[in-house]
Amino acid sequence: MYPQFQATKRYELLEIQIPAASTATRFNVPDQPQLRTDQDADIIIQGIESFDTNGIPFSPNNIAMATAAQLQQTYLTLYIDGEESIYRVPLLSLKRIANEVNAGVNNPYVWDLFKLRNVQVDWTKSYFFTPNSYSAVAPNATFSFLLGVHYYKLPPGTMAKINAKELDLLMNP
Repeated sequence: MYPQFQATKRYELLEIQIPAASTATRFNVPDQPQLRTDQDADIIIQGIESFDTNGIPFSPNNIAMATAAQLQQTYLTLYIDGEESIYRVPLLSLKRIANEVNAGVNNPYVWDLFKLRNVQVDWTKSYFFTPNSYSAVAPNATFSFLLGVHYYKLPPGTMAKINAKELDLLMNP
C-alpha cells in the first residue's frame, strides 16, 4: 500500500449531531470540504475511529456524546468509488478507548485502528444507519457521534497514478 500507513500524518474530528426526538434511522454525514479530493489535493483516508460518552463525555461543540448503547446499534456506510464500498461497519468496532470510568460496566473496544487502504470517501453520500430510531433511547436529548479520521494529503492526480500502477501490478505480476 502506498503511501504506507505507519503513523498519523493528518487528523480530523467529524461531529454528526442527531436531533432530539428523531425518528429517522438514517443520518447523512455532512460535506467535509477539508476531507474532499479537489483540484488542489488528493485526500486519502487511512483510518477511522469512533467514541462514546464513557471515553469523551462532550463533543468539542459541548453536545453530549452517543452512549455505548447508541454506538452498539449504529452502523457506518462509506461511499467510495461510486458505491457503498464500506457497508454497515458497526460503530462499536471503531471504538478504541479502553479502561473507561463507568462503575462496574464492561465497555467493549478494539485494540487496533480501523485501517482503510488509501480510499477517497464521498462524505455527502456516506451515512449512519440504525435499525431502530433513537427516540426510544434518548427522546429529549440531542447527541453527537464523533469520527476521528486519519488521512494523508497528496498532490492532485496522485491517487489516479497510484491506482493505475497497482492495477498494472495486478495484471502483470
